[in-house]
Amino acid sequence: MTLRLDYGAVSPGAVGGMYGTNAYLDAAPIDQVLRRLIELRVSQINGCHYCIWLHTRQARDLGETVDRIQAVAEWRAAGCFDEAECAALAWTESVTRISDGVPPDDQSAALGHTFR
Repeated sequence: MTLRLDYGAVSPGAVGGMYGTNAYLDAAPIDQVLRRLIELRVSQINGCHYCIWLHTRQARDLGETVDRIQAVAEWRAAGCFDEAECAALAWTESVTRISDGVPPDDQSAALGHTFR
């Protein structure tokens, strides 16, 4: 038997916040493919299999290649991401793993330099 949790009933505020954030990001000036790659990397770090599936599908629907999607987990060694994507993925990892410490200043500077 599979237990299904109704997150909306259990925590409507959290679900509402998640939907609000999603709506904001839908309209934000960030490249939507990069957004999905960022979300995919967060999902990989957090080990959310549903989210990995979802963001992989979303990236593919936006035209991202299977090779680049598969490379997200090892993006530093992949060689297929540009400077902006690398800065965004580095920041993503640091913020997702915030319990490991404050993100390094050089990552913040790279992000700010790339996304003015």
